[in-house]
Amino acid sequence: MSDPVIQEIKSRLDIVPFIQGYVKLSRAGINWKGLCPFHSEKTPSFIVSPTRQTWHCFGCSKGGDAFKFVMELENVEFRDALKTLAERTGVELVREDPRLRTERERMYAVMEEATKFYQSQLKKVPAVVQYLRLRGLKDETMSNFRIGYAPDAWDELSYHLRAKNYTFAEMVSAGLCIRSEKRRDSYYDRFRNRIMFPIFDVNGKVIAFSGRIFESGRKTDEAKYVNSPQTMVYDKSRVLFGLDRAKDAIRKKNRCIVVEGQMDLIMSHQAGLTETIAVSGTAMTDKHLINLKRYTDTLISSFDADEAGETATRRSLDLAAAYDFNRRVAVIPKGKDPADAILEDPKIWQAAVEGSKSLMDFYCERATQKYNLKTAESKKDFSRYLLPEVAKIENEIERAHWISKIAGTLGIKEEAVWAELRRYLLAIDGNASNRIESTKPGRLKTQQLEERILGALFLYPEARVMLKEHDTSLLFAISPHGEIIKVFETGPQDEVSDMLERLPEEWRTYVDRIIFEVESLFSNIKDSRVEIAACIREVERERLKERLTLIAESINEAERSGDEERVGALLHDFKDASEKLRSLEKR
Repeated sequence: MSDPVIQEIKSRLDIVPFIQGYVKLSRAGINWKGLCPFHSEKTPSFIVSPTRQTWHCFGCSKGGDAFKFVMELENVEFRDALKTLAERTGVELVREDPRLRTERERMYAVMEEATKFYQSQLKKVPAVVQYLRLRGLKDETMSNFRIGYAPDAWDELSYHLRAKNYTFAEMVSAGLCIRSEKRRDSYYDRFRNRIMFPIFDVNGKVIAFSGRIFESGRKTDEAKYVNSPQTMVYDKSRVLFGLDRAKDAIRKKNRCIVVEGQMDLIMSHQAGLTETIAVSGTAMTDKHLINLKRYTDTLISSFDADEAGETATRRSLDLAAAYDFNRRVAVIPKGKDPADAILEDPKIWQAAVEGSKSLMDFYCERATQKYNLKTAESKKDFSRYLLPEVAKIENEIERAHWISKIAGTLGIKEEAVWAELRRYLLAIDGNASNRIESTKPGRLKTQQLEERILGALFLYPEARVMLKEHDTSLLFAISPHGEIIKVFETGPQDEVSDMLERLPEEWRTYVDRIIFEVESLFSNIKDSRVEIAACIREVERERLKERLTLIAESINEAERSGDEERVGALLHDFKDASEKLRSLEKR
């Protein structure tokens, strides 16, 4: 949909009365405040800005414009929100290319027809039904999840779909059949002799399949699973198996249980854990996590009791750390996956989920079991095991907490653990100076000041003028601030919403929160330039103090190695930084 249409809708819509139709708001300075409709709270943390026509919740970190509000509230995609707001404001939508619409609708229709066909075939093969029952599935569950069977034949689905007036081109486009390389006029079914698990989009439409081979006691060299390819309606980097059924339970319970396979998910739902989703046929991606963040900030992943086979799960949890999820693990008995545990007794998996531990608690317990901590060597091994996990934590308060806990467990000072963390970061990334500095406990103050300057840059043109007189690499040393300010170099600097649109999607909520905070903080300040200048001066002062500390450490190292030439150069740098610091402190 063209931008002019979106802008026309925004020009006709005042966000405050619009949101007041759903949330009770009261004035709070230049903004409006109320209880967030997306999570349970007693103290209002939901803020609406009439100036910028946006909203933000400081409790659950959600935010955006009117379109985003409708998407979150009604749990719909952008096109549905666009239609809702267009009808409300009287804006006529330009219809999309009818050929494209027909192609998409035909693809949904052929996938639905294939699903019905596979379901009908399942009823004709008692051996497959019996196998699924032995795996623990009830008939009702098979029906609810629309499980089917692809016949052990080359063209039964194709023949059925041709009788329903679908073309081979449409079947190939939908990923249901494949064109022969030997005979270009010949086609064959992609799925044969497989138990078929339909994959649904968030609205419950079938968009793909995952087919598990039905071995029936015979050995085969075929792949255990065959999945649909990428299509117009199926993007495996975005789609999560079962989210269409789990989304309401995820939002209500504020947690999402993540399992690996279809059987794990289906058995979990059958056992009453309907907030479960599965990453099927691919690893967890940024798009998956951004999607899940709409519903919850807590992920619970299944872990085997031993360390084997956890690579994919650990990779997903590492990625989730970057999005500040609360990461928890449900530990199940050795050698079992959730489906096996539920088959034995549903209470095993239910207890594992309810007794889930934070990821770092899990790692700490495992490390304590592995190392006796009675010798210096075992303590070193203990820290080597845990520090890579601590390094992945983005939240500074959480990271400091675990540094303190590790130090307490080892009976040493926190400074020693911080030093080891810095050494580890240097070892994995020689250019990690910014991140190394970010591991210092004093970073929180500097981060707040950087955020204040950053928010002012979006809100006040005079702040951008002032910034030209300063070294941005010195002012914005905390990731991702240095990348965010590049938005002022890549386009117009007028509308805040336009500048936010130029940011990577994963940073927008964070920056939006900063802007709201600065907007409220500066609302009672007569001259914003004075406050901005004070923030810049304080950040520069902190950076210079940190630089002096690093130079002093380098001087000591150079003196110990007898490198007089380097000592002289470092003393010159120390003098230069000292003079700059004195100059700042005189202002």
